Amino acid sequence: WQLTIIIMLLKKRSDSIYLEFTDPAMKKTDVSITAIRYYRGLSFYYLDSFKSALEDFNFCLQERYDLKNTYLYVGSIYCEGGLIEKGCSYLTKAAVLGNDKANGIKSQYCK
Repeated sequence: WQLTIIIMLLKKRSDSIYLEFTDPAMKKTDVSITAIRYYRGLSFYYLDSFKSALEDFNFCLQERYDLKNTYLYVGSIYCEGGLIEKGCSYLTKAAVLGNDKANGIKSQYCK
């Protein structure tokens, strides 16, 4: 089955977020809480609500959910918050797992 998740931010600084989970074969209750928290974390991240995003992403790390992307966002949050060494550690983990975006962020923050 294919799960299509659409996140649309109507404005960068808006509180308006639209999430749509669609798959004709799935019931809405089939979406895991970890997936929901991951996408909620993304929404918080793009609204610059980093503390809330980090809570959701840390939950996802405990559940080992989409590690290459979760490490990327956690690393970005730490780097943007001034915790460069900690952030670079997470970005390295994301890069090792094949996340190409992590290397771009590492080149900006990690020396």
